[in-house]
Amino acid sequence: MKKTLLFYALFLQATFLLGQGSLQLFSDEGVEFANGQQHHVFVDFAEWETVSPELFVKNISANDISVKIRVEQISLPENTSTYFCGLGSCFAPGTMETPEPFLIPAGEQIGNAGVFTSHYQPGEVLGNAIMRYTYFDVDNLNDTISVTYTFVGSPSSAPIQLFDHHNIEVVNGDFIELPVTDLSAFEIVSPELFVKNNTDQVMSLRCRKEVIEEVSGSVNYFCALGVCLPPTGDETTKEYVLGAGEMAIPGEPFTSHYTPNEQNGNTIIRYKYFNIANENDSLSFTVAFSDITGIDDDLNSSVLMVYPNPANDFIKVNLQELNLNDGRIEIYNALGTLSFEQNFRGESEVTLDLSQLPRGVYLYRVESQGGYTATSKLILK
Repeated sequence: MKKTLLFYALFLQATFLLGQGSLQLFSDEGVEFANGQQHHVFVDFAEWETVSPELFVKNISANDISVKIRVEQISLPENTSTYFCGLGSCFAPGTMETPEPFLIPAGEQIGNAGVFTSHYQPGEVLGNAIMRYTYFDVDNLNDTISVTYTFVGSPSSAPIQLFDHHNIEVVNGDFIELPVTDLSAFEIVSPELFVKNNTDQVMSLRCRKEVIEEVSGSVNYFCALGVCLPPTGDETTKEYVLGAGEMAIPGEPFTSHYTPNEQNGNTIIRYKYFNIANENDSLSFTVAFSDITGIDDDLNSSVLMVYPNPANDFIKVNLQELNLNDGRIEIYNALGTLSFEQNFRGESEVTLDLSQLPRGVYLYRVESQGGYTATSKLILK
């Protein structure tokens, strides 16, 4: 359990640090996308093209900034094609970076003319296309925000599926972060999610709640399978029957509800849909209500110099000001996964070979005697 809590704490910290730049992303309904967020879009082979939901970028800084979009092709099945639209234009397949910067005035969100969409043409080929798109400030390459789309073109075998109203799937193990920007808010509600029976048999379902971390004095509850449970409720009791291939009706979605009651901290809850007749047929996901108002300024109190940043393959970590005898340097990707580590013992400066890591945004920090230095961004280009 301790390892699990440490992972989620790191994940939240990573999201905070990677999302403190000048740029934010929003859906067409105003729901904010966390930096590094992943989305699944299901491919309809009856259609020539599958298009992602629209995204709008906003400049939350006090200065005008010029931005571009960079593309990273993580996976693309042979004989398929993908392209994207954004910053006022649509770009041909193979375009890996928008050629011209786009000015976004201070405090403004890009309008419909500059909306972002990712487009996938499957050509009746099975397989998943995975594309990462990164907005970045051309004058400050450390100022970035990314989103990853997986166009799911292979039939899913999961017995229980969960979708939002854009038909984007929440897959088993997914992590949904909901920023808490106002501790006086009456209630913060997750997007609606709809469960589906993906088998050829009738299925009876229940939904269970497991609190991983909870802010003292806050309140949380959830609605699922046609009922809303009180804050003390941790499992639906009524059997919810879905026919073969059937999805829950629109009036009975899943929602997670949170009231901070002026209390700082993060509340993390795991939810599990399961087949009453066979609990191995299940789907779990985690919702984190992340307090971005209470980030500890002490995170930046330690002096840690890493250069060059952005870097290509090698970086140097200057440890002289930390006065540490020995410890470990850790590098995590934007999803909070440990990607690289290297021990040190008494050195004032350490060189790290990161040539095997994919290009992108990472976090670095130093562990020593059970404590950590400040966590900061590293860009590999």
